[in-house]
Amino acid sequence: MLIPLSLVGAEIGHPKLYAEIQEPRSWGGAQLGEAGWMGFRFLDLAVSDLREAPQVQQQVQQTTPSDGTLMLKYVPRTEAWGEADVCQVTLTPAGDPDNVVERRQAGNATVRFHRATWSDLPTMFHVVNALAGLPVIEARGAGTMTVSRGNKWSRDQRVLL
Repeated sequence: MLIPLSLVGAEIGHPKLYAEIQEPRSWGGAQLGEAGWMGFRFLDLAVSDLREAPQVQQQVQQTTPSDGTLMLKYVPRTEAWGEADVCQVTLTPAGDPDNVVERRQAGNATVRFHRATWSDLPTMFHVVNALAGLPVIEARGAGTMTVSRGNKWSRDQRVLL
């Protein structure tokens, strides 16, 4: 099953990269995932040494206190270079009462971006290459694999400025 990554982001103004995301697969005790575009895989994810995480309440809990996600929603004006149709600062609150966690596992996570050329990813090779070029200074924390039902629809997003 392929899941496009940028479905909701266009309407609510979140930064996005389009990706085809394969269904995660299990191999050697790890959960593996990848993201690509038109056959070019630009991201590998893995969570290994999985173990059951402490039970969480029915709804998703934030691991760090946060009021939510602050974004700049910008839509350029057609035929008016440098002008905006929309330019707003928005806040999407952190809470998500519609998301119910069924299972959570913790483990060791790795992320790897693969460098791309213009012909691999014409509209975002520069973004992927910048991410691939970042040095990994130290591994901090662990990864989690969460199975949940529900989705944050961002109906609670509001304009701040």
